[in-house]
Formats: sequence, C-alpha cells, structure tokens
Amino acid sequence: MELYPAAIKQDPPPSRLLELSLTVDDYLTIKKKYTKTGWGLRQVVELEVRQRASPAPAQIGTLFSLVGKSKLFPEIDKIRKVGKGTSTTELERIVERRNLIAHTGDRSGRGRAPISVAEVEADLAIIKAIIGALDQLTTV
Repeated sequence: MELYPAAIKQDPPPSRLLELSLTVDDYLTIKKKYTKTGWGLRQVVELEVRQRASPAPAQIGTLFSLVGKSKLFPEIDKIRKVGKGTSTTELERIVERRNLIAHTGDRSGRGRAPISVAEVEADLAIIKAIIGALDQLTTV
C-alpha cells in the first residue's frame, strides 16, 4: 500500500491494478462517504490487498504487480546472492510447513512432525533475508 499512490498516478496505472473490481456498493459508499474519492478508492484497494495477502511467493508477486513491481524474486535472489529460484523454493517450503502446522497441527501419521530450534532459526533467517531484500527493492 506504500507503493499505491505512485502506482495510481501512473499514466496508465499498472494493468493488474486496473483489473481490480469495484462493486456498485463500493461506488455508492465512496460517493456518499468521501469528498476526496481517491481516499475511498484506496480503501477498496487496501481491503482487496488484505484479502489476497499470503506469504506464498506467487501471491506476493501478484500483489506487488498491482503497483507495477514485477519479477521481484529473481532480484531477491541476486540481492541475497543465492541461485536462481532459491528464494521462491525456500519460501514455498516454509509456507507449506506453516500451513501444515496451522491447518493440521503438523500431524505426520499418528504423531506430530519433528521440528528443531535450529530448523526454526534457519527458516526465520531465510524469511528475514527475503524481507530485507524485498524492502530494498520496494522502498519508496
């Protein structure tokens, strides 16, 4: 959302941003509630972004493309100095494990899957590195 103001001012705005839907209810709410309709539109976009938000690399890429930022993960790999596709693969693995923990209690057969402190610390380091690289690429 920090990148939204510049994206909406582009001529034309990014195509993915233009593809977002606005309901009649959204339109009427904006017209009724806001004297500056741009603020109302921003609220609609922000709600859509929040609903679509996910730590999955594909979804991150889709959401950043709304504001004209595309192909971020190859650049993240360069900043992190890792092989092509590494950040995507690592983040997909972490998200898959997170989903197992959140949705199945991390069950593996009749018990829980093992996870060590070292594993968690390594994954957190990967996440921090990816976020740091993403911040470098998208700082306004």
